[in-house]
Amino acid sequence: MPVLRGVRLLQQGGDRVRTGFNAGQREAVESRAGRIVVSAGAGSGKTRVLVQRFVDRVLEEEASGRADPMRSVLLITFTDKAAGELTERVRGAFLDAGRPGLAREVDRAWISTIHGFCARIVRRHALELGVDPGFGVLADPQTGLARNAAFERAATAGVRTSIHAGVIAELVEEGVADLRKSVLDGYDKARSKGAATADIGIAPGTGYRRAVFQLSEVLDRLMPQYRQLPETATVSANLAGYVELRAAIPGILGIESAREGATAAFALGSCKGDVRGGEEMKALTRQINAALETVVQSAVDSLAAERAEAWRDLLMAFSEEYERGKARDGVLDFEDLQLLVRRLWAERPDIAERLGDSFAEVMVDEFQDTNLLQLQVIEPVSKAGQCVVGDAQQSIYRFRDADVTVLDGKRRHAEAADAEQSCRLTVNYRSDAQLLAAFNELFGAPAFFGDDYLTLESGASRDSGVTWAEGEPRVEAIVVDKTRCPAKDWRGVEARALAQRLRAMVTDGSATPDDIVVLARASTTMPIYVDALKAAGFDVIAASSGGFYATPEYADVRALLRVLANPLDDEGVLALLAGGFGGLSDDALLALSLARGVRGCGARSGRARTRGWLPRTSPVRRRSGRRWVCCATGAAAWGSPTRSCMRRPNSVPAEAFWSAPSPGSTSARRRGSPRSSSAPAPATREGSFAIWTTGRRSCAASPRRPSRSKGRARYAS
Repeated sequence: MPVLRGVRLLQQGGDRVRTGFNAGQREAVESRAGRIVVSAGAGSGKTRVLVQRFVDRVLEEEASGRADPMRSVLLITFTDKAAGELTERVRGAFLDAGRPGLAREVDRAWISTIHGFCARIVRRHALELGVDPGFGVLADPQTGLARNAAFERAATAGVRTSIHAGVIAELVEEGVADLRKSVLDGYDKARSKGAATADIGIAPGTGYRRAVFQLSEVLDRLMPQYRQLPETATVSANLAGYVELRAAIPGILGIESAREGATAAFALGSCKGDVRGGEEMKALTRQINAALETVVQSAVDSLAAERAEAWRDLLMAFSEEYERGKARDGVLDFEDLQLLVRRLWAERPDIAERLGDSFAEVMVDEFQDTNLLQLQVIEPVSKAGQCVVGDAQQSIYRFRDADVTVLDGKRRHAEAADAEQSCRLTVNYRSDAQLLAAFNELFGAPAFFGDDYLTLESGASRDSGVTWAEGEPRVEAIVVDKTRCPAKDWRGVEARALAQRLRAMVTDGSATPDDIVVLARASTTMPIYVDALKAAGFDVIAASSGGFYATPEYADVRALLRVLANPLDDEGVLALLAGGFGGLSDDALLALSLARGVRGCGARSGRARTRGWLPRTSPVRRRSGRRWVCCATGAAAWGSPTRSCMRRPNSVPAEAFWSAPSPGSTSARRRGSPRSSSAPAPATREGSFAIWTTGRRSCAASPRRPSRSKGRARYAS
């Protein structure tokens, strides 16, 4: 049987795979239920299960006579990196199985991210969807830039033209970053659920006028009783306040502006009475205060409703600007791809049915990080069979609108249905048994996952290089009471306590600094821990996910390579001088710029353009029109790296206004001198430029292509 053959061959795979499967893994691999949900704990070998299951299904389809078995299984994962890893693991599995022919075909398999799968479908049916088949896909950095630009345009237009322009202006003034985040989050949330921004509704305010009128009725009913109370200082003060409050109500009800009226009603909250005295006095005061609370809440709802309307206007404007920008640039983002595929399934169900018929099974990895929209894309092509793998305890992408309830719903349905199966992978092959026991005790508590927690078992013991004292636990908890920390500095207190404990471990010889790794919950808190560890005498290397590319050392090497590849790369040279290699301060760069203040000019736009810092040892020559232009005779810059030094024609050294000789010529012409002049150019000062001139314009050498217009050198963008 193909299944057994695949299992045997993978067991014989040597170092490529771990020999054998445990009971949970074997159940997940061999199950042929129509729907199977695999709850895979951390380090439980889910990738091995997916690879084995993929190989087995392909071999089964080949044995059944399918023409193209490699394309009979769709495997979807969350990231491009994971998709690449799965592809290589599947290829290796086929090689281990003695099937090099199938191994060569793995690149044709449907193994990709959900966005990659959607992109293939959209390109295949682009004309039916009204999309340019040559569309580009916005990656994360590009998406952020495009969205920020669209928000800026939407906010600017909203402040000028929206009927809620005043409220939008207030929201912008209160914090444009927070406003942008809330608008973009709302946009993403709607699209992740497959909804349009136009479908977002705003709950109406409860109406402050009605609450104020009801307050007046309460005062009219209770104030006579209040006057009958025994006179005390508290009763007199409360009664005087209620009299003023009742007198102010007609004026508030007469305010025509809803916003001003709600603001005035909100201010009534300061009129609450003091609840001190006899029981009858307390009861009356509480009734009036409750009516005041209702007024305040109604006023807040009314003001919030107005702001919510303005926020929705801004959201709609952002959506229109963002869609218009993508259409102009011929690009789609990830959600566009998913929405288009969902639309295709709805408009052409025959396409989904035909594609579904070609798949013997659809597998989805990291299913805890999917959402409802992605489920609507996957389900129509999964009628033959579906296997999803995930772990609710590892759902970390909710900020990307992942919905872990999608996995929970699938699992519960599989546990209840006869034709479906739910499997659990609980054996962890990565972590120490004591660590797993601590995690199970902590996260299995009702305060965390409770009964839904997937208890992990230890599958292997690994020797640690750290020396542990006999009987000492390997898991410790440092607990900080936030309420007793000064100025809410509980994170700093925690960091210092951790640093002291680690220093004690190093001092008593139970660990060395090289043995210690500190994992922070968020990169934003890392500086606090770094400072505490340094204060305790540790040398610290701090890095976050992807942080290697943000380190100063990486930036220095990148700048050096950029300059070596292109000495005219002004950003690269500036970064090189300001970084670890050059070590120049901002003041030094400014002084150098002023001393070498040559102004570059874009002839077409008339704007000053910086063109780069060049080493004095390598004069760079570039072809421009019919002449060769000497870009520099020393370390100098076109323009300035700072805005304050831009456009300073009077700072250009006189020697810079000598044109370079043409190849084979020994003469040069001073700018403004007659063309017939053949006087030799004077020796240029160190750091000055030789600039080619025609007519009254001068242009430093530029990497842009030259064009000719009316006998002058012009630079085309």
